[in-house]
Amino acid sequence: KLSQIILLRHGEPALDKKGWRKRKEAMQFIEAYDSVGVYTPRSMPLIIKSDEIEVIFTSSLYRSISTADQLFNRTEDQRPKPIYREFERKIFTFPNIKLPLKWWLTISRVLWFSGLNKKGIESFSEAKSRAKMAKELLEKNADKDGKVLLVSHGLLNHYLVKYLVKNGWEEV
Repeated sequence: KLSQIILLRHGEPALDKKGWRKRKEAMQFIEAYDSVGVYTPRSMPLIIKSDEIEVIFTSSLYRSISTADQLFNRTEDQRPKPIYREFERKIFTFPNIKLPLKWWLTISRVLWFSGLNKKGIESFSEAKSRAKMAKELLEKNADKDGKVLLVSHGLLNHYLVKYLVKNGWEEV
């Protein structure tokens, strides 16, 4: 029996990511980003027969749930789980000056990776440990059901692929 784990990144959040923002506005963006749905996709990234997958796992963040809703229209089959949420982030402490939003987000993430921006949120090592637990949960479900679909997030998916390949899975 062939087991498959399909990882799908959520769609584009229905939010304007352009422009310059002050720190508080960048913080508000992060909060909104974690609560908005996604734009309607132009095309289907994946075609799944109705009987091919019993359960659609998603992150508990709305952009993943919204993506699964729009792509598969099987709300009753969705299983949102916090273990599949994106690696946490927060805007770094800095004077409230205007910077491009991309700078706020990038610098915040780099500082978080280096352990300097983790107060009040999970650390990078904690996030990687959560990704390892998520990998085990996906493997367990793939062993049981044969094919598993997860709609989640970019960084989490990156680490899931890394850990799955390390555990003998083939990336396609």
